[in-house]
Amino acid sequence: VLSLLYGLVPDHVLRDQVFHWGLAMPAASVIDVVAPAHGAHAQANMVASARATLEIVRGCEGAGAFFLLAAAMLALPGALRARLAGAAIGLALVYALNLLRIVALYFVVAYRGAW
Repeated sequence: VLSLLYGLVPDHVLRDQVFHWGLAMPAASVIDVVAPAHGAHAQANMVASARATLEIVRGCEGAGAFFLLAAAMLALPGALRARLAGAAIGLALVYALNLLRIVALYFVVAYRGAW
Protein backbone atom coordinates (compact mmCIF):
# COMPACT_ATOMS: atom_id res chain seq x y z
CA VAL A 1 0.00 0.00 0.00
CA LEU A 2 2.81 2.42 0.87
CA SER A 3 4.56 1.75 -2.41
CA LEU A 4 1.32 2.17 -4.35
CA LEU A 5 0.63 5.51 -2.68
CA TYR A 6 4.21 6.58 -3.34
CA GLY A 7 3.72 5.81 -7.02
CA LEU A 8 0.83 8.27 -7.11
CA VAL A 9 3.02 11.19 -6.03
CA PRO A 10 3.87 13.25 -9.15
CA ASP A 11 7.54 13.34 -10.14
CA HIS A 12 7.71 17.13 -9.92
CA VAL A 13 6.51 17.07 -6.29
CA LEU A 14 9.19 14.52 -5.39
CA ARG A 15 11.89 16.42 -7.30
CA ASP A 16 11.07 19.96 -6.17
CA GLN A 17 9.80 19.32 -2.65
CA VAL A 18 10.60 15.94 -1.11
CA PHE A 19 14.01 15.30 -2.66
CA HIS A 20 15.08 18.93 -2.48
CA TRP A 21 14.15 19.66 1.14
CA GLY A 22 14.44 16.13 2.52
CA LEU A 23 17.62 14.89 0.86
CA ALA A 24 19.50 17.35 -1.36
CA MET A 25 19.55 20.27 1.11
CA PRO A 26 20.67 18.20 4.11
CA ALA A 27 23.27 16.36 1.99
CA ALA A 28 24.67 19.65 0.66
CA SER A 29 24.87 20.94 4.24
CA VAL A 30 26.84 17.87 5.37
CA ILE A 31 29.16 18.17 2.36
CA ASP A 32 29.73 21.85 3.18
CA VAL A 33 30.80 20.90 6.70
CA VAL A 34 33.13 18.12 5.50
CA ALA A 35 34.50 19.88 2.40
CA PRO A 36 33.61 23.59 2.42
CA ALA A 37 35.88 24.28 -0.56
CA HIS A 38 33.49 22.30 -2.79
CA GLY A 39 30.72 24.88 -2.37
CA ALA A 40 28.04 22.19 -2.61
CA HIS A 41 24.46 23.36 -2.96
CA ALA A 42 21.05 21.86 -3.67
CA GLN A 43 19.23 22.44 -6.95
CA ALA A 44 15.84 20.72 -6.96
CA ASN A 45 16.76 17.02 -6.66
CA MET A 46 20.51 17.50 -7.20
CA VAL A 47 23.54 18.13 -5.04
CA ALA A 48 25.93 20.15 -7.18
CA SER A 49 29.31 21.81 -6.96
CA ALA A 50 32.18 22.65 -9.29
CA ARG A 51 33.53 19.12 -8.67
CA ALA A 52 30.42 16.96 -9.05
CA THR A 53 26.69 16.78 -9.63
CA LEU A 54 24.64 14.02 -8.04
CA GLU A 55 20.98 13.59 -9.01
CA ILE A 56 18.54 11.97 -6.58
CA VAL A 57 15.78 10.12 -8.46
CA ARG A 58 12.72 8.01 -7.71
CA GLY A 59 13.76 4.49 -6.82
CA CYS A 60 17.25 5.47 -5.65
CA GLU A 61 16.29 7.65 -2.70
CA GLY A 62 15.74 4.96 -0.07
CA ALA A 63 11.93 4.96 -0.01
CA GLY A 64 11.79 1.17 -0.39
CA ALA A 65 13.71 0.67 2.86
CA PHE A 66 11.37 3.12 4.61
CA PHE A 67 8.31 1.22 3.40
CA LEU A 68 9.67 -2.20 4.39
CA LEU A 69 10.68 -1.02 7.84
CA ALA A 70 7.40 0.79 8.48
CA ALA A 71 5.35 -2.23 7.38
CA ALA A 72 7.45 -4.63 9.46
CA MET A 73 7.26 -2.51 12.61
CA LEU A 74 3.53 -1.98 12.32
CA ALA A 75 2.88 -5.69 11.62
CA LEU A 76 4.74 -6.91 14.72
CA PRO A 77 2.67 -8.08 17.65
CA GLY A 78 2.76 -5.91 20.74
CA ALA A 79 1.58 -2.59 22.05
CA LEU A 80 0.87 0.05 19.42
CA ARG A 81 2.95 2.58 21.34
CA ALA A 82 6.02 0.31 21.26
CA ARG A 83 5.57 -0.42 17.56
CA LEU A 84 5.23 3.28 16.73
CA ALA A 85 8.31 4.11 18.80
CA GLY A 86 10.26 1.35 17.07
CA ALA A 87 9.10 2.61 13.67
CA ALA A 88 10.09 6.18 14.50
CA ILE A 89 13.55 5.20 15.72
CA GLY A 90 14.09 2.80 12.84
CA LEU A 91 12.94 5.32 10.22
CA ALA A 92 15.22 7.99 11.69
CA LEU A 93 18.14 5.55 11.49
CA VAL A 94 17.31 4.59 7.90
CA TYR A 95 17.06 8.29 6.98
CA ALA A 96 20.45 9.06 8.56
CA LEU A 97 22.10 6.10 6.82
CA ASN A 98 20.52 7.06 3.49
CA LEU A 99 21.76 10.63 3.88
CA LEU A 100 25.24 9.29 4.63
CA ARG A 101 24.97 7.11 1.49
CA ILE A 102 24.07 10.15 -0.65
CA VAL A 103 27.00 12.15 0.77
CA ALA A 104 29.34 9.21 0.14
CA LEU A 105 28.08 8.90 -3.45
CA TYR A 106 28.73 12.60 -3.97
CA PHE A 107 32.35 12.15 -2.92
CA VAL A 108 32.71 9.08 -5.15
CA VAL A 109 31.49 11.15 -8.10
CA ALA A 110 33.74 14.06 -7.10
CA TYR A 111 36.94 12.05 -6.67
CA ARG A 112 36.41 8.76 -8.50
CA GLY A 113 33.97 9.60 -11.28
CA ALA A 114 35.02 6.60 -13.36
CA TRP A 115 33.74 4.27 -10.64
